Amino acid sequence: MESRQKIIMCCLMVIPAIGAIFYSAKAADSKPLKPTVAECVEKTGFTEEKCTGMITEMKNKKPGEGGMRQGGPGGPSKDGGNKPPMNEDSSDNSSNVIERELEMANRMKTREENRFSRTETRVEKIIEFLNSKDVEDINTDDIKADLETFKNKTDAILNALDTYIGKLEDLQDDDATELSNDVKEAKTNIKDLLDDLRDFYKNTLRVDIKEQLDLLRDEDN
Repeated sequence: MESRQKIIMCCLMVIPAIGAIFYSAKAADSKPLKPTVAECVEKTGFTEEKCTGMITEMKNKKPGEGGMRQGGPGGPSKDGGNKPPMNEDSSDNSSNVIERELEMANRMKTREENRFSRTETRVEKIIEFLNSKDVEDINTDDIKADLETFKNKTDAILNALDTYIGKLEDLQDDDATELSNDVKEAKTNIKDLLDDLRDFYKNTLRVDIKEQLDLLRDEDN
């Protein structure tokens, strides 16, 4: 039973971090999700023990007494992806278009670097956890290969952001007041790379992780 609980917890821990990047809004019309220990650890940085106690306390409260918030500022976009910063054209303030775009691009790069790093760490912990189990059928080779592919894809996204930022800085140096076609193409490229990464997570990385965790569940049963 203890092993099974660890498996479930290990699986849950990787989903919120990756889901922050690749969350799909298809579940938006379903019932609100109950807070989990994994979400608490991800959002607060508390230990699993403390989060478990907080959730238990919250469940024992009567309606209206409060509880853990879900979501909040900085959540996923409605289409499930992380889009590059969009230009906010303004005829009254066109001279600041490049500056605003550059600020948003730099913030986005910092945010995505942190998210990618957290995701890689969690996948590495799942691999370590799976390898620690003496189960004959467990094989983490596919997950390891997926992780390398994930890293390559995230590196491509960060490089694309660097290119985009560089082009914006050039426009700023030229005192431009609107985005050039070259910059717009660089922005579109970022969106395409993010879409590709989200699809890879959904259809490959997540599937391979779940397959190995299911083997451990079957072993416990």
